[in-house]
Amino acid sequence: MPFVKAKKAGFNIRLGLVGPSGSGKTFTALRVGCELARLAGGRVAFIDTERKSSLRYADAFDFDAMFLEEFSPNSYITAIEEAEAAGYPVIIVDSLSHAWMGKGGVLEIKEQAAKRKKGDSFGAWRDATPEHNKLVDKLLSAKGHLIITMRVKTDYLVTTQENGRGKVEKLGLAPVQRDGLEYEFDIVGDLDLELNFIPTKTRCRHLKNEQGLPVVIHKPGEELAQLLFNWTQDTEAMPEIAQATITAPAIATAALKPSQSGNVTAQVAEYVLPKTKPPKVTLGYWDRWTELVGRARYLKIFIPKYPEPIDNPMVEKRGKELAAEIAKEMAKQTMAVIKEIEAAKAEVRAEEEAQD
Repeated sequence: MPFVKAKKAGFNIRLGLVGPSGSGKTFTALRVGCELARLAGGRVAFIDTERKSSLRYADAFDFDAMFLEEFSPNSYITAIEEAEAAGYPVIIVDSLSHAWMGKGGVLEIKEQAAKRKKGDSFGAWRDATPEHNKLVDKLLSAKGHLIITMRVKTDYLVTTQENGRGKVEKLGLAPVQRDGLEYEFDIVGDLDLELNFIPTKTRCRHLKNEQGLPVVIHKPGEELAQLLFNWTQDTEAMPEIAQATITAPAIATAALKPSQSGNVTAQVAEYVLPKTKPPKVTLGYWDRWTELVGRARYLKIFIPKYPEPIDNPMVEKRGKELAAEIAKEMAKQTMAVIKEIEAAKAEVRAEEEAQD
């Protein structure tokens, strides 16, 4: 097979939307997906695993739906293949999390295999992992643009303390799917309860600003779809997308934690990175660091500026520290939202009791 000139035109987008209940995953998927389908000259195939929740938007969007009641990887594969056979240019999977933890999903396959193997939980993964891998292969090879949604869960990290004892730390939110799956996609973004889209991984340079930081988009929709569609074509014409306005309050250096307060200068997350990658930093390290800075910027987390030179070990060290701060802040904000919801429920119950 000979080598041919590489051309950008003709590839299909793999977009992942991650968020808690109420963050607008289904609505955003439909808003972006239907515009992508219009630009591609077709319709959207919507694979619904959320008890027909997509039908609530049938009056706002024009799409065709299939409803799954069993969530094995093969069920997803069959649904995607039917969409391919029908020629749909855009396929939405809402949500992929059921393929992991739903009825017939990978975790259930693993548990059933463990029972057959007399409790060999580790060996059971030899049955479950191939099924998961087949689904991933289908997601990546599907004919058409693919938009998937994933729920989020509370994530934890076990660390070893100085005394040798283990410590469990709550990190915040992570997609309900197998670890690392999000890195298979072109673009993955978090959706928050204020309807902001925060790219956490992107191969599209148009979703980063001049400093290489991800662009935060409020209520993503038609403009994002147009940008992504143009990105797949052999054109440099890109629509303007208004960024969400994120402000960071001032803070004194003394407010930094002792572990961060050495010979550093406290700066807010608006801290400007070098416009080009430092020569001693490889691309993988730099991409990961800019993603973390983008999250920190949105969460208004302060970034201590380290002295020169900037190299891989320093970026790795900074990345671990910043990832920990991001996880703590996300956990704190999640708990605040939960408390607000519980308070609202309590008020409703009190009103109902008063009426009785």
